[in-house]
Amino acid sequence: MAFLPSGEILVAEKGWGSNVDGISRIRLVRGGSLQATPVLTLSTNVYLDSGLLALTLDPHFARNRHFYVWYAIGQNARGWDGTSYNRISRFTFDPATGTASPGSELVILDRIPWAEWHNGGGLHFGPDGYLYIALGDIGEPDRVQDLSTWNGKLLRIRPTDAGYEIPPDNPFRETPGALPEIYALGLRSPYRLAAHPDDGTLYLADVGAQTWEEVNRVQAGANYGWPVREGPCPQGQRQPCESAPTQYTDPILYYAHPPVLGGALTALAFSTGEVYPPEYRGKLFLADFNLQSLQMATLTEDGFALEAFADGAGALTDMEFATGGLYLLNIYRGTIQLLYHSTAANRPPTASLEIAPTLGPPPLVVTFSAAGTHDADDSALWYHWTPEPGGQTWVTTSPVFTHTYTADGSYLATLQVFDARGGASEPVTAQVNVYSGAIPSIHLENLTAPQRQTFQGGDRLRFLAVREGGTSGLDPERPYTWRIDLHHNQHTHPAITGYVGEEGIWTLSRENHGGDWNLWYRFYLTMRTDNGQEIELSREIYPDLSRIRVESQPGEAIFSVNGRQEPAAYIFKAIAGVEQQLEAPPTLLYKDGIGQFAYWTMFATGWPAAASPTETILPTRTLTILPPAGEVVYTAHYTYTRPAYRAFLPRIDQGEGP
Repeated sequence: MAFLPSGEILVAEKGWGSNVDGISRIRLVRGGSLQATPVLTLSTNVYLDSGLLALTLDPHFARNRHFYVWYAIGQNARGWDGTSYNRISRFTFDPATGTASPGSELVILDRIPWAEWHNGGGLHFGPDGYLYIALGDIGEPDRVQDLSTWNGKLLRIRPTDAGYEIPPDNPFRETPGALPEIYALGLRSPYRLAAHPDDGTLYLADVGAQTWEEVNRVQAGANYGWPVREGPCPQGQRQPCESAPTQYTDPILYYAHPPVLGGALTALAFSTGEVYPPEYRGKLFLADFNLQSLQMATLTEDGFALEAFADGAGALTDMEFATGGLYLLNIYRGTIQLLYHSTAANRPPTASLEIAPTLGPPPLVVTFSAAGTHDADDSALWYHWTPEPGGQTWVTTSPVFTHTYTADGSYLATLQVFDARGGASEPVTAQVNVYSGAIPSIHLENLTAPQRQTFQGGDRLRFLAVREGGTSGLDPERPYTWRIDLHHNQHTHPAITGYVGEEGIWTLSRENHGGDWNLWYRFYLTMRTDNGQEIELSREIYPDLSRIRVESQPGEAIFSVNGRQEPAAYIFKAIAGVEQQLEAPPTLLYKDGIGQFAYWTMFATGWPAAASPTETILPTRTLTILPPAGEVVYTAHYTYTRPAYRAFLPRIDQGEGP
C-alpha cells in the first residue's frame, strides 16, 4: 500500500484466478472507505507467490501523479508471448476519477525471470531518487552469486520517460559480464524495503530458509551471502557459528526460527516519531507473516535490541506509519488496521470468537465461545453478542453463548467485549450459514495415480463439486468458485484463487520449497445460490513422504543436500516426487587412500517395506532426484585411486627456556 499526499491509500491486491488467467487490481481507500471502482486492473499470473507484488509512488507524485507497480504478467497483458515474467511499469493516477488508465502504462523494466516462489517484492525510491528493486532467487540459489543474472539481487535504476538509466556509481557497472543494474547481491526472498527517518538509509528484509530471518543495511556492492550464508551463520546453522568471511556482509538484525513454526519477515516500517511519541523515533517495526507477530527493534552501532510488541498481529504483508498511527495490511483478512498510541491508563480487551457449527439446516443451534479473549489489566468482562446483523444484542458475563437460527441465510455474528473501566475491544465477527438445500461435497481424483488418496509432486488432480440436483437453485454465472491454498508451517500460499467452474484440473509443483516436507493443500469450494447466499466448505489432501538416507561407500563424505552441507549418513524427509538436489564431492579421503567418485546407487525399499526392493545406478556426481514414497537410500560409491601422501615437518627443539 502507498499513502498519497491527500491521505488516500493505494492498495495492491495480489489477485485471483487460475495461473496466467489471473486478474489483479489496485484499489483506492478514500475517507476510510474502499472505493467500488478499481484504480487499475491488470492481467497477471497469480499462481502461488506471484501476481501483483509491489507498489510505490514516484518521489514527485504530487506533481506528476506517477506510481510504479511490479506484477507477473498474465495472458492478456501487453506484449504477452506465451511466457510469464515479472515487469516493473509506471502508471499515471487521475485524482478526479480515482483511476489510472491502462494506456498510461510505461514499461520500465521487463522480462525479469519469474517463478512460482521467491520472486521478491521490495520496491522503493531511495533518498537519492533512484528506484531500488529487490529480486528473489526464484527457487534457484545458483543464480544468486552470478552477476550475469538479476535474481537474488538488489537492483538500482533511474526511471525515465523512455525506460530507465543506470546510475553512474552503480558498483558493477564496469565489471565484465555483470548486469549494470545490480547494486547488491546474496538475497533469497527479499520482500520489503524501508528508509530510516534520519538519514534515509535503506534497510531490506530477506525471508530466510529454515533457520533465520534477517534485515540488511543496503550498501553498494554488498554480498549478503545467500545461499552460503543465512542470518549470521552458514546456511542451516544456529549460533554459535562462524562469522562471515570478508566477501560477505552479515545482516544488521536477525532472529532465529522457532522449532517447527518457521518464520517469514514480510513487512518493515520505521517510526518517524511524529505519529508515535518521540522516544519511538528510529525504532524499526518488523512483522512476521508466519508467526503473525509484531516486533520492535532498536538499532545501535554495536548491534540491535529486539523486543516483542504485539502478538496475534495477523498475516501482514505491508505496514506504513501515517496520520493516526501504524497501518497494517492483512492479506488473510483483506483489511487495513490502525495501531494507534494511547495515553489512557486502561488497556481495552482483545476479543476472540469461535463458533460451531458454522453450516447446517434450520433450526440450527450454534455455540459461540469467547474463551480466547485477553485483557491485559485482568478486569471483569462483559460479552455483547449480536448473532444476527441489526438484531438483538445479548449481554453476558459468561464467555459462552448459544443461539438458534430458524431461517435460511448467511449471518455475520458479532462479539464486542467491555471491561470494568469501560474499555471496549474491537468487534470481531464470524460467519454462520443456514441452508436447507443440498450442500455440495468436494471430490478429489488423482489422475496420475487413481488409487492414491495422497499426493506426490507432479500429480494431476481433478477437483469437482458434487451436489444432488446439480446446479439447480444456484447462481447461473458462478455457481461454484474455488480457492486452493498450500499450507506450510503456520502460513499459507494461495495457489489458485477465484477459479469459477464445477470442476478443474491442477498439476502440483515439483519445486521443493526449500526442502520442506510439511506441506499440504486445502481446497475451498464456495457455492453461491440464486439469491446470493454463499456457502463455503473445504477438504484437505496430504503428501506421500519419502525418508531419504544419503551415505558414501567407503568412508564418510560431506554432501550437498539442497545446497546445504551435510555429513554421511544424513537422513531427511521429503515429499515423494518433489525435486531434491544431491551433490557428492569429487574425491574422498578414507583410511590411507584417496577415492574418486564412481557412481551413485539408489536403493528403494518401499513403505513400509517392498516385496522386491530395487536398486538403480546413477552415474553423475550431481543429481536432481524425484524420490519415491517410502524408504530410499542414495549411496555415493568411490574407487580407490592412490595412497594419501603424508608430509612431516622437522621438530625444532628450543630447549627449556621460557
